[in-house]
Amino acid sequence: MNRVPRPTQLPSAPRRRARLALPLLLLGAATAHGETRCVANLGQLYDAFHAAMTSVEGTRWDIQIRQGTYVLTQSLEMATYKENDNKELYVSGGWTGANGTCDSQVLDASNTVIQGKVETPGDNGIGHSIYGDNKRYDFRWLRFQDFTFFGVEDHECMSPDICPDTDAIVFEHVEFDNGGIIRFNVDDAARLVFRNNAVTHMHPISPFDNTVYQAPFGVILDNDGSADISFNTFASITCEGTPGGVMIENHVDDVVLHHNIFQTTGCSKDLYVTPDGGHSITPISNLYNGMGGLIAGNLLSNGNVQNFNPLFTDITIPGDYHLQLASPAVNAGQTQVDALLSGLFAPSLDADGHLRLVGTRYDMGAYESVKNDGAPQVLKVTTISDDPDDTGSLRHAVNQANQQVGIAQKIVFDISGSCPHVILLASTLEITDSLYIDGYSQPGAVPNDMDVGNDASICILVGPGASGVNTAFEVPTGADDGVHFGISGIAFGSNFFQFTSSAIQLRAGSNHVVSGNAFGGTGPGDAGVLGGMARAVLLTGTATDSTIGGDENSARNTIGAMSQNAIVITGTTSGHTISNNYIGLTTNGIGAEPNSAEGISATGGHDITIKNNAIAASVEGIVLSGSATKNFTLTGNRIGVNAYGVGLAQHANDVGIYVGGGSSDHVIGGPPVQNIKTGAYQPLGLANDIRNNSVAGIHLPSAGAFVTMRGNRIEQNGAGNGGLGIDLGALGPEGNDAGDGDTGPNNLQNHPVITGTTAGATTLTVKARLTTNPNQNVRVDLYRSPTCPDGRAAANATTYLGAVDINSGSGNAVPFTAPVAKFAGAPGYLTATATTSTGNTSELAYCVREDTIFVDTLE
Repeated sequence: MNRVPRPTQLPSAPRRRARLALPLLLLGAATAHGETRCVANLGQLYDAFHAAMTSVEGTRWDIQIRQGTYVLTQSLEMATYKENDNKELYVSGGWTGANGTCDSQVLDASNTVIQGKVETPGDNGIGHSIYGDNKRYDFRWLRFQDFTFFGVEDHECMSPDICPDTDAIVFEHVEFDNGGIIRFNVDDAARLVFRNNAVTHMHPISPFDNTVYQAPFGVILDNDGSADISFNTFASITCEGTPGGVMIENHVDDVVLHHNIFQTTGCSKDLYVTPDGGHSITPISNLYNGMGGLIAGNLLSNGNVQNFNPLFTDITIPGDYHLQLASPAVNAGQTQVDALLSGLFAPSLDADGHLRLVGTRYDMGAYESVKNDGAPQVLKVTTISDDPDDTGSLRHAVNQANQQVGIAQKIVFDISGSCPHVILLASTLEITDSLYIDGYSQPGAVPNDMDVGNDASICILVGPGASGVNTAFEVPTGADDGVHFGISGIAFGSNFFQFTSSAIQLRAGSNHVVSGNAFGGTGPGDAGVLGGMARAVLLTGTATDSTIGGDENSARNTIGAMSQNAIVITGTTSGHTISNNYIGLTTNGIGAEPNSAEGISATGGHDITIKNNAIAASVEGIVLSGSATKNFTLTGNRIGVNAYGVGLAQHANDVGIYVGGGSSDHVIGGPPVQNIKTGAYQPLGLANDIRNNSVAGIHLPSAGAFVTMRGNRIEQNGAGNGGLGIDLGALGPEGNDAGDGDTGPNNLQNHPVITGTTAGATTLTVKARLTTNPNQNVRVDLYRSPTCPDGRAAANATTYLGAVDINSGSGNAVPFTAPVAKFAGAPGYLTATATTSTGNTSELAYCVREDTIFVDTLE
């Protein structure tokens, strides 16, 4: 692979920012103010940060810093509070242009230097603080040099605050050199990305303890999303009492730590995962000398390299942390295909702006070397022909890949002419050995880069060339568990014929990745009208641990105009994650592309996660049916509204989430084990937004037991059709029974009865009672809404207030109270659910209007 010479010039501003205005305007509602600042001197740099910090709530700031060195006289700070939070902050370097403008960007982290001052005895130096309850922090192509502290924190949301969701904290292609402490405290963000950065010469001056707070590089992960710490170089890091140079306190499950270099001095461990978090991490393909704490798995079998000397160029050129060609980190990581099929995201450029990958395997660390030990085998498609004897056809490439048993292959595209290129299949393409198909390799194709929406350009279209073609790609029954299939950048559909089953069928194998594709409807970019098909993806048989979509913006699939279900799960399949997809929506996430049946239909399968999807315009958004369908986790989804949270009639599903046929043991929303103490309320983490569904929000007509529903926003469901936000059994309120001895879905758990409220200066004391089975521990979650439509039974749960734990005692009507935040303005309505210790959640309580004036609960 040819190395791109530095500098790499990119025209104009990043596409994501330029295109965001259009879909927001199309919503027809007021939108947040955004501003781009081109920074050419120190005064403008301070002004830009101050303006971003003090601007009104919900604004978006894009600070573009021209190349050069900025010698600071004071700290950079982005500190926001509840009256001016919920902002997006993008900061990037390398900008150039005539007359001090920012018209193009040189992608090299070292050419835009923010220089502070290190701490010395008697001088605290200059540090940087980025914190508050904001929507996004995004830093790229910068070098921070000489600083005492660099801190990033998305604040934990505590009562009585109403806090926004933090979408992501992203640091990519950033260099940190000659500092004291770097700390990331991730409380609420759905995603942390710390990738392709260099952290060098860190040396805390005056630590006061040996915890992660005083580590040279410390990360506290207490969020409900994912974390990707990869392709970083941590070098020349000195410890002053902490057990690790890089320390992680991990409270979450979804963490990947791969392709890093850890090199420290004076530290007992290069990397230490502190037991305080309680969750272990399995490192993959890192170079280190020592690791400790909660490290899971066999390090060597996971591709890690233990070597005390990474052989940096620093040996001959002080301060240079590029790799010598003889470095044990060069060509020592994952192959591109294996990384993709394992769900390990790899950046296409290193911290210098040079291309990755060079050679058969990725280099570890922030900088890719020029050493090429033989390019990985790549099969190229150059024609739209479906002839297996045509050496440039997709069918020929798939057949060739299947013959290379045990060697993962990659298929790329280089078809001449303008986009789109339509490949019509005469029959199904079977995948019997590990293979990754990269549609974005076609010239003219570009993956999505938008946080919300989709600005992808897909150039390769695959459809049936005749009637009766069952599917496009299939991993067949009987394929080995070690077969991995990945596909991205392909649009599926045809205006002439339809795939009779589904575009992709995954019947066996493991760790499949279906990301960044378009199924039916109108495709993004040049794809045009794709028409319909029966289904998009089938997960069944012995297939395990696959990802449909993914956390990255580029991984989002769009699925619309299906004649049956969009995604189908059947059989004993397990371990899959369906994430970040648009189902029943246009590719921009705004309009509707209705599906004739369910968005996601599961009539089997277990231990499956469905998260962060937008699902609209279907009969049911998500269906979980059958006694074999167990242990699903549904969180972070928008169901019944579009990707921007707008719910019109066209976006409504009949039912948001349907659980029936004895299906059981699911979590819908926040985790059931969260411990929220009376008087110390805080919101649950990431939960679902279930609104605007025409029959019911969550309907359990014939479910089994242990369906836990906590922390969701449930609003405006079932209007005029008799259904409720949470509806157990037949449509409409079940009512409570004495002693709660009845049976049915979730054992028809009784809901709390709110009897009144007492207003204080800043809090509202809720008075309630619960009648249920004797001697049960029950968690009562409380919610507020401005309205209570269609009578008191049709409660809305707009804002989560907190929870209180009670014991039912003898089972009689147990009274309890709970202090919650008092809201300004007109009185709202309160409701609640009861969840037993076994996980059965009730319907929403009949809503009761707040008393915000008189202490005697009367108005």
